[in-house]
Amino acid sequence: EPPSPVSPPLFVMRVVRGRSLASVLAAGPSASERNALLRHLLAATEAIAFAHDRGYVHRDLKASNIMIGAFGETQVIDWGLALPPAGTQLAASGLDDASLAGDGPRVAGTPRSMSPEQARGEAVGPPSDVWSLGTILWELLAGRSAFPQGTRDAVLEQVKAGRVPSLAAVAPETPAELVA
Repeated sequence: EPPSPVSPPLFVMRVVRGRSLASVLAAGPSASERNALLRHLLAATEAIAFAHDRGYVHRDLKASNIMIGAFGETQVIDWGLALPPAGTQLAASGLDDASLAGDGPRVAGTPRSMSPEQARGEAVGPPSDVWSLGTILWELLAGRSAFPQGTRDAVLEQVKAGRVPSLAAVAPETPAELVA
């Protein structure tokens, strides 16, 4: 009997009705309105902690991948670049741990939100997601991205260096506890 065809892995999510955190920020809320959005970032952080506890790394955390539902619920979306736990068999998709680990010159993700090691094409893990959550927090508090618009290469060079502008200088109204 011939072997049965193997279907590639897939992921299905429920439909989230609402807006992304990025679209809410694009509307230009005041500092106090942005501070009220911190609860959504906290909820996203808890979701990522859950994923990390199970061995997953998102690798593309950004404000547009945090959805705020119509009733205030928060969901982290777009797990398309996520790394599964080490040792996960992905033979059906042709991927393996080495091809997903970020080894080599391939850089996947959104430059303005990725960690320096991810921008350099190095192996990534939970700390990379933590860096990305920090860039979202910076954006939420400052009302703009820590990394300016520019060419992909220019942004990647700035990210690789890990240079982030002083939040205290950009958004002096930010409470000292959040700047820290």
